Amino acid sequence: MMQLLIPSVLVGAAALFAHTCIAQTSTQAAPQIAAASYVLIDLTTGSTLATSDPTLAREPASLTILMTAYVVFQALKQKNIALTQNVPVSPKAWKAEGSLMFIEPNKPVTVEVLLR
Repeated sequence: MMQLLIPSVLVGAAALFAHTCIAQTSTQAAPQIAAASYVLIDLTTGSTLATSDPTLAREPASLTILMTAYVVFQALKQKNIALTQNVPVSPKAWKAEGSLMFIEPNKPVTVEVLLR
């Protein structure tokens, strides 16, 4: 059984290598996306592949909100922060476009309140 797995892995690695080589040498047009703005980045090289109005100011996407909650819950789980811990809200955060919380700048608020 192991003899069959090794060739499969080698074939898969060769196919991945060939795909990578082809992707690096071919030039493709930017995708048509129904979005006000976007940035497409190659995670391997960090190079920007395509953009559409990349400097347009936007409210945080729901994915950003979910990732923020994920990071907070991980910090809570690891006991790096507590729900009762006070967090100051900077004037910059308070003035940020799209901010939905009515908290006074520099007034500490608990992590629990910010999660709501």
